[in-house]
Amino acid sequence: MPITKMLESPDAAKQRVLAGVGDLSGFDLFYHRILVGQYLRPERTQGGVFLPEGKNTTREEDRYQGKTVLVLKIGPGAFKDVGGLYESSYYGQRVEVGDWVLVKPTEGWQLFVNDWPCKEIEDSMIMARVPRPDMIY
Repeated sequence: MPITKMLESPDAAKQRVLAGVGDLSGFDLFYHRILVGQYLRPERTQGGVFLPEGKNTTREEDRYQGKTVLVLKIGPGAFKDVGGLYESSYYGQRVEVGDWVLVKPTEGWQLFVNDWPCKEIEDSMIMARVPRPDMIY
């Protein structure tokens, strides 16, 4: 059954991820790498429904199968068009810190930053920008 009502506002979701990740000052990415924080559905929806915790639950699966992530840090070479042997073109597209974006669940290197699930990915792994994280499952 499709979700027709937002689980929470995009800003509330962003604040949960940022609070979970904590201070990132001094965390510097190199090359064309991007640090993203995994979107985890809230414990309680805007309508008051509690989502269960624990193993094999929807919220737990968000860590492994979630496709929506929040851009936290961007390396200095990200989204730079280059020529030569490693040709790439981003057609003027790029993302900014604070954007909700889509990535394949299997992409990137999974890690925890201050106990929050994150990924370190390449800029080319980002497939789309979305207005709210609960739009895609």
